[in-house]
Amino acid sequence: MKTLLLVLALALFTVSAASADDFTVKSDFAGTNCHFSSGFYNNSIYVIERYSAGTVGARFKVVLPPGSTFISFFTPFTKIGVITDDISIAYGQCRVGTIVIGFMSAILTPGTITVEHTAVVPNVIYANCSFAEIPATTSPAYVDNPAATCNDPLATKSSTWGSVKALYR
Repeated sequence: MKTLLLVLALALFTVSAASADDFTVKSDFAGTNCHFSSGFYNNSIYVIERYSAGTVGARFKVVLPPGSTFISFFTPFTKIGVITDDISIAYGQCRVGTIVIGFMSAILTPGTITVEHTAVVPNVIYANCSFAEIPATTSPAYVDNPAATCNDPLATKSSTWGSVKALYR
């Protein structure tokens, strides 16, 4: 009993917040600028997965502002589907950190660009390196709204004591 209590106490003190991959659209390759101006963009709307502790693929869609015209999407990875409706991307190996999934060409109108779940799955998901599908967070981008802040989420998710205990059962 003392051993179990010691293991649980150590787990409590060493558990850090779990990382959640974040999907976003940015106007720069480094993934720092969430502002766009309306007009034509040729392969310069970057679709990015950030904060990854390990991923082999993802499933999501990108929603452009109403009235925008999608032209094309390029990715060096294996893809199935259309990025504005339902796309699955396979990276071919486990990747960590920031992954530039690809880039889009479009004619943008004022509004917000979002990464969202598809009609088939209830969340934007990524597959970790063990191929488990995990919900991800998303961050919007803005067209003709320089006052909007790019407050990116913290790469954490809340947990309960019960879920920590369940890890050791």
